[in-house]
Amino acid sequence: MATLRQESDRRRRGYVFGLVAALTCPCHLLLAAPLLAGTAAGAFLTEHFATALILLTVLFVLSLTAASRMLRDKSTRAENAEPGGDL
Repeated sequence: MATLRQESDRRRRGYVFGLVAALTCPCHLLLAAPLLAGTAAGAFLTEHFATALILLTVLFVLSLTAASRMLRDKSTRAENAEPGGDL
């Protein structure tokens, strides 16, 4: 059984994963590319745009999945739990 502290830590980690998901969203990369023009980061991004897009998309999906699992409320987790399994 999860204590209040564990539940609080789980929620905090969920919010961190949500923030990571927001920052690594592929649409933000498309918006950031013109803003970084003329900088070393912009040159690197231009040179490796496809690789950066793929890596950030994978990170976005993983972060979004982790955030949604951690921020799901207790009642939803209890309803989706297998019989005899722990939460």
